[in-house]
Amino acid sequence: MLLAICIAVTLGITLSGGPLFGQSYQVNVGCYAGTENQYVQVGNLDVFNPSAKAVGLCNAIYNDCYARCWACWTDSEGNSVCKDVSGREFSR
Repeated sequence: MLLAICIAVTLGITLSGGPLFGQSYQVNVGCYAGTENQYVQVGNLDVFNPSAKAVGLCNAIYNDCYARCWACWTDSEGNSVCKDVSGREFSR
């Protein structure tokens, strides 16, 4: 169990990039399982560059995702943005 936690944390740090690889600040991201119309929130993450990293991190960290979660966040213009595992962006 400890090894799985260490791997998830390492993967999260690696995937989130950091300030040198995109945004210089973290954005709070919601991770969701289900469809756009019927879903449950499985967790939250703070992510650098959510457009590129959020979906992968949600699916790597939360077991309830079964590699099918999608992510939502508020962009720099105040719009709610969501992205699914296929890369499709949509509003919620």
